[in-house]
Parts: sequence; C-alpha cells; structure tokens
Amino acid sequence: MPKQSFKLGLELRKAKKKLIPSGVDAPRMDADLMLSSVLKKDRVFVLTNPEYALTRKQSKKYRRLVRRRLGREPLAYILGHTEFFSLNFFVNKNVLIPRPETELLVEQALSHCTTHSSGKLSVLDIGTGSGNIIISIASNFPKAKFSAIDSSAGALSIARRNADFHGLTDKIRFLKGDLFAPLKKLRRSKFDLIVSNPPYVALSDARTLQPEVRRYEPRQALYAGRNGLLFIKRFLSEAHLHLNPGGMLIFEIGFGQANSVKEILESERRYDSIEFVNDFNNIPRIVKARCYG
Repeated sequence: MPKQSFKLGLELRKAKKKLIPSGVDAPRMDADLMLSSVLKKDRVFVLTNPEYALTRKQSKKYRRLVRRRLGREPLAYILGHTEFFSLNFFVNKNVLIPRPETELLVEQALSHCTTHSSGKLSVLDIGTGSGNIIISIASNFPKAKFSAIDSSAGALSIARRNADFHGLTDKIRFLKGDLFAPLKKLRRSKFDLIVSNPPYVALSDARTLQPEVRRYEPRQALYAGRNGLLFIKRFLSEAHLHLNPGGMLIFEIGFGQANSVKEILESERRYDSIEFVNDFNNIPRIVKARCYG
C-alpha cells in the first residue's frame, strides 16, 4: 500500500479556515510561513504548488504548528527565528521578539557611530536579549568594540548563538548580570555609546497587550513596575558612571513616557543634548542624551 499523502493546497486551506477567525494578526501569511518551515521551501513554492503531496509526517507536524498558533503562541517562537534589520535572528521564549520600531534605535546608533568615528568606539548594550541590537550595529560598523549584558542565562545563550551565526563571536563580549553590575569586575568599564531596549511596560497595562505578548514573552523583558519607568530610572542613575565624557545614551521608551523620561534625565544633572526620535506612528520612541561628565 502506498504511503498516504496530503495535498498542500488542501492542508493550507484547512489551516487558514481555522486561523482566520482566531484573532491572529496575519492568519494567511502565518499559515503559509509555517508550512514553508515544515517543507523547508519558500513561500512562493507553497503558494504555487497546491497539488504537491505532503507526507503523513509533514502533515502532522504542520497541524501541530497550526494548533500552537491557534493558542496564540507567537509565530517567531513557532518558527524559531525572525528578521530584524535585514538579518535573521534565532529566538525562543527566553527572549523578547525583536520589533520593527527597535530598528530605529539601531539606525540612530549607527548614525552616531559614523559621525563620531575619529577613534575606536566602544559600545555597550544593556538587556541584550536575542542580541539583535548589538549584532545589527556590529554587522554594519565592525571597527568598534562591543559588549552586551543580560541577567538571563537563557537570553545570553540565544544572543551568543546569533553572534556565532553572523560571524561575530569574537567581536562581542557577552556578560551576565543585572544592569551594569558585571562591569565592576572589569578593568575598563566605560563606553562611548550605551544602547538599550529596556523593559518599559506598566504592570497596569498588561491586560491591554496581545495574548502573544502577555502569555508568552518573558515578563522580565516587558514589565517595569507600576508606571513602566522602574528600570529606566535605575538605568539612568547608573549609566553616567559607565560613559566616557561626551558619551551617548540611545534607548527605547514606551507610549506616553517622553515627558517623564525627560524629567528623569534632567533631574540626574549628568546629561544634555536630550533628543526624542519619533517612530512610524509619530510617537516619541527613541531617546538620545549626551553625558557631560
């Protein structure tokens, strides 16, 4: 008896019929990409070969992935990777999934690097997660020195894997610890640029988040106390100790936090040239501030 097979087009239609009413953002694309992953073919193949026969094993695997997505598990976790700044990054439940708006942070960092490159810059990433920020900067500005810190061993494992994938294992120093604590053991602990996408979601806003975020992404990478500013306050109170004179901070903030963050920066009396950069929705998203001493 020949092995039972399953037509690609039929499997895809069944998956989309389930996903479309489920509330996921892009049900058709998700169905296509999950099947692409199972078959190890590109999306064009999936869309143009409805008569292609899946094996029973492939069909069962695809249906398992669809069930995970119906449970609102993020597509990036299901696939095990995502794209950021035109680079591919491995991700899992230990790391925040890179967002498109964070690419603006990388753009601002690269702009700073290219206009302040008289010497060899040193760059530090606080809360590196998957390493998407520091790896994107290092890939486009390799002559700098790079370090990255995270408190999660699981996150650092993914970050190191991504650095290795992009050929940057020897270029980025990864350190485990809370905020700037790992730097105390180092002889040189000052940098020309510190970047961060810190936790900035208020605990009271948790219920407003998509199920994909609320149920699956790491809490420590999302939430920062009652008003979402707990981590940022700690970050800004210590960052000046690890910046060279004239060094720059570039970090991400949440919706409606610009005024509060400006007040915190001004109260520290360590920073000037404070600037906010708006995202695609014209919302202040990236903060830039210079340390003057």
